[in-house]
Amino acid sequence: MESIVKFFSRYYNFVKTFKKYYKNFEKVEIFDKILEKYKDQIQTFLKKYNLEERFIQAIDNDAPADIIFIFVELIINALRDFDLRKFLLEMWITSVRHFEELIPNIVLPILDLDVYYEIKSLIEEAASVDAESVIKVLWSYFRIISEKPTILEINSSLLVNKEKKWKNIEIVRSLGIDKSIDKIITIDKLIEEAGEQEFKIYFFDWTLKFGYLIEAHIKNILLFILNLYYIKNGVPFEPDYNDDCSIGEVLYAFKNENINLNRILKHYRNAIFHSNFFLNYDLDIEKREICIRVFISSESKNRKVPKIYKSKISEFMSYYHRMIMLSNTFDIVLATVFAKDFLVEKIENAFDDIDEILDEIPKLSAEEMKKLFDEYRNKALN
Repeated sequence: MESIVKFFSRYYNFVKTFKKYYKNFEKVEIFDKILEKYKDQIQTFLKKYNLEERFIQAIDNDAPADIIFIFVELIINALRDFDLRKFLLEMWITSVRHFEELIPNIVLPILDLDVYYEIKSLIEEAASVDAESVIKVLWSYFRIISEKPTILEINSSLLVNKEKKWKNIEIVRSLGIDKSIDKIITIDKLIEEAGEQEFKIYFFDWTLKFGYLIEAHIKNILLFILNLYYIKNGVPFEPDYNDDCSIGEVLYAFKNENINLNRILKHYRNAIFHSNFFLNYDLDIEKREICIRVFISSESKNRKVPKIYKSKISEFMSYYHRMIMLSNTFDIVLATVFAKDFLVEKIENAFDDIDEILDEIPKLSAEEMKKLFDEYRNKALN
């Protein structure tokens, strides 16, 4: 559990972790046979639509919008071409079956590789002891989590994300894609420029939803991991668990196994759900804080006494994004261990139905798509 303990530590640096694994792109040999098999069809396709020259010209002209529309045209036309469709299908299926070989080429920090392999190893070790109980734990987890809003829904509902989205839509509408690239607003920039009222509205909403994220998702992921740990070590337990226990009780169960996870999540959750938190605003972004009231045991007073724990906004955001990353990592582990064949079947079914979807899409070149987009943008501005 070393990687999971490190992941929950307040000193965890996911940027540093990301750089550790994603220093350089690695050659992915799993695609070599597929590319060789379809190289003639690919070259014919590229020449038919003059794609290489058009991409180069768009890059030379520093026109990212042209690149986007050319790429969209490429994918749509490739799906309409029977040989290229078979090529894309094989590439997707190979990507699913050999996902771990592709990890070094993922350019976004969507998962922690140490945690990924630790959870995967735990699943495999527990299954070698009692595979039936592992499956029961898996179904119990799915039963509980299916009743909750998804991580994506929670994240999308954040006021700060909605505000960022609409501000960027307005920027693109007014400037166009090419001229708006350098003007795109990030969450960090939005928060840094927020006045006190905006800041408090953003983080009141964010803090409440973080509390729900901890209680609804992170707690159940930890319950899943804890039950696998019990199975692996032959500890009797009830595999058909529910989520009546609190995050504090789950963390305490880990502590009983000498696995000491940082208990700040418990403090966040308790303070948020009991309104024991407040926000400090400062013009200096580095001094802005979320303050939570926690209760700690006092030997001198022989009871628990309140203490204010001050968390920098940057630290709060680190925990939030880390928990999103943990959820992503966990979902990817479950998919690679339990659902590869299911995912392959879903991809094959999607390709079987692709003609019905393509029939609804007009046959447009990248230039025609961009012209329609510009017309829509100009109409929206007038």
